[in-house]
Amino acid sequence: MLRWFVDGTRLAQLAADNRIGRSTAYRYLHEGIDVLAAAAPGLRGALLAARSPGHAHVTVDGTLIRAPTAVPRSPTSATKARAGC
Repeated sequence: MLRWFVDGTRLAQLAADNRIGRSTAYRYLHEGIDVLAAAAPGLRGALLAARSPGHAHVTVDGTLIRAPTAVPRSPTSATKARAGC
């Protein structure tokens, strides 16, 4: 399971290295992920743990999202046409 997380080793290779079938490798992988997920803190616990040592910000999962800009943009010609300007 660690090789799958760290190195991105394909499951077929992991199965072959351990002389088990692919379906068994998938089962072991998902069982391992379930164990890790059960031991992981919830969002609230993770944020509280990050705040106590004084971290100013936390990246939850690395996903970038579009946020509204501080200055409103001027309408484009397409939005003007739709608005009837």
